[in-house]
Amino acid sequence: MVMIDYNVSDHWSADDPDWLKSHVSSLGRSHGVSTVLPLTVILEEVLEWVELASGVDAWKKRDNRTSLRLDLDESIGAIGASLRAHIAASLAEFQATFSQLIGSPATVLARPPGTRSDAVWTDVTAAAMDLLDALDTDEAARASWDDLVTTAQDRTLAGREYRPIAELLFDQLRRRGLSAEGTFRDLVSVVAFGRDPDDIPIGQTTVPLEERIASARAHASTPAKVEPIVVWLGYQGQAFAHIAAGRVSFMNAHWAVPNAEPEGQDFEHKAELWQLVQRGNLFKVAELVDEESDVDFLVRVDLGESTAADAVNRAVDIVNTILSVSIYNSGGIRPHLAQYGVLRSGQIGSYSGMVSRRETGFPQDHYGAHITAESIKEHGPRIAEALAREELPRFLAAALEVQTNADHPFSRDMALRKPSEADIRSVIPLADRVVQHIAAHAAFPPNRPVRSPRRALAARPVANRCATSRPNVPARHWRPERTVRGTETRVVRRQPVAPVDSARR
Repeated sequence: MVMIDYNVSDHWSADDPDWLKSHVSSLGRSHGVSTVLPLTVILEEVLEWVELASGVDAWKKRDNRTSLRLDLDESIGAIGASLRAHIAASLAEFQATFSQLIGSPATVLARPPGTRSDAVWTDVTAAAMDLLDALDTDEAARASWDDLVTTAQDRTLAGREYRPIAELLFDQLRRRGLSAEGTFRDLVSVVAFGRDPDDIPIGQTTVPLEERIASARAHASTPAKVEPIVVWLGYQGQAFAHIAAGRVSFMNAHWAVPNAEPEGQDFEHKAELWQLVQRGNLFKVAELVDEESDVDFLVRVDLGESTAADAVNRAVDIVNTILSVSIYNSGGIRPHLAQYGVLRSGQIGSYSGMVSRRETGFPQDHYGAHITAESIKEHGPRIAEALAREELPRFLAAALEVQTNADHPFSRDMALRKPSEADIRSVIPLADRVVQHIAAHAAFPPNRPVRSPRRALAARPVANRCATSRPNVPARHWRPERTVRGTETRVVRRQPVAPVDSARR
């Protein structure tokens, strides 16, 4: 049986080998997950630990270094022969630099983020990035596909050795700017039906097996298209006047959507908005007094020449930076993202017409929405212009994320919910985390007094707020949990924990 999103087929002919059915099954994402993390994920984690792990014991603890080492060994051991040959040089360099780092003296390993300028730190960072670059190439994607085919053909294997190879290929596709889920569905169609993935499924069975495998191999290694990407986001909240700065534009949906019609008033980006709303199923606004709008204001984010993969999340991150700083300064409510539309080279690429319910601390909190709108008018243009020049530095982005999560349980949005004991206990740990991130950005230890007036001015607003805020647990902090080690190592998925420090436990 071949299971795909639009069909269930038992069309296999007598000439189709059993390994082919196993190979198609290996592309199914519903067949469980591997206990071995993809090598790309481990490399990204190592880079994050080098740059962000802020507790003095994060790298100094032997158990933490051993845990990373074991994860890395498992991931390397799970890759196939074809990929191993392709990345041999980069892999050897990374393993050498990583071994040198974890064997460094305690004085080196205890350095806080922002001050890790020794060669052992910079060498492992450069080697990890080089290895990731090698894994992102067309040749590496083809090698992973070849390994997946080889594993399916090896009938002597008793376990699910294909699963870590399939998950690595999946993550390679994601990193290459492709829709990994969509590409895997396409690969199922090519292998099982022998057709072009863009065609309507017709259940072909006459295409030779060698041609099907070759076509799938070519499809798996096809690079993502780089093109102009624009994302339109529809929010529920207080409507306000048009604001444009950098690559971000805010506009009143109640005015812009009706005027997007050809006979409406002209405004910037009118043609783009008309592309999205002309069918009437996106960004609908009330026309009568007893109707309710799906969205109240729109945000246009120009991502420039890019790939379409993860475009919505990238746009939302930019807008969230503006919203978080504005709400931090105003105490208003956070608008709710209800709908989005993505334009690729000026044409509709994807969209969501799912309307989220309005959620505020108080029902119809118009005053809270008004506070937010006024704060966006005041702070939005400067933040958007700064983000247009360069991305938010990583440490400041991390500090902003923690501060946002810290404020949320005590914000106007959560006014009808009593803070939990966990919220209250998290006050000091997360306040400390914000200070550590800011200290790392300024490249000095977090226990060193701020002497530069310029740095003091930059750090004071967040640091002062930390002293009185009551933070919650950020959802994006993870740690590994391991079973008791015997003769083999098994790793289970990370679980969220309060980040008292960044040390692996």
